[in-house]
Amino acid sequence: MKMTVMPEDRPKPPLAVYLVGILGIFPLIGAIVGLVLLILGIAAYRSWKLIVIGAVGILWTVALYATLFYIGFFSVWGRRGFASIAKQQLTNTAHELEFYKIEYGDYPDSLEQLLKKDRIVFIADPTQFSFKKSVDFQYVHLGDHYTLFSVGIDGIPHTSDDIFPVIPPDTGRIHYGWIKP
Repeated sequence: MKMTVMPEDRPKPPLAVYLVGILGIFPLIGAIVGLVLLILGIAAYRSWKLIVIGAVGILWTVALYATLFYIGFFSVWGRRGFASIAKQQLTNTAHELEFYKIEYGDYPDSLEQLLKKDRIVFIADPTQFSFKKSVDFQYVHLGDHYTLFSVGIDGIPHTSDDIFPVIPPDTGRIHYGWIKP
């Protein structure tokens, strides 16, 4: 007795399903559409074309966001964008240092002491992003004064690209202990 295998009746995907794949060029939307087309290509239509179109949509989104992440955090252009953020955070940290002195009578020995009072203060230098460990702002307590700055884009202290907080002029009523290094 001879066994015959019946041909599989699988539906052919309509043209509209393939045209939806055009949305794959748009990041994030392309990943969602790509996932849907991938599932349809495997489960419903068993079409390698839909599987490829879906995978390309997903891979395009992943590649684009990975590139943007790399440029944003590891390139010189991305770190330049963090310079203005660093200046604002340094200014806020200088204010917190002054509040700390009013509360305790002296400046802290390290910036980590500011974090112990549940204060919202950023001490990590945003221009020096690293997965290994965060690099804090440069801070030195000098009696009634202190120095506070960011090492800037090059990561080397005491160069021309160092970033300093914006300290208002001494009015006699309010005195900041910050001195430029």
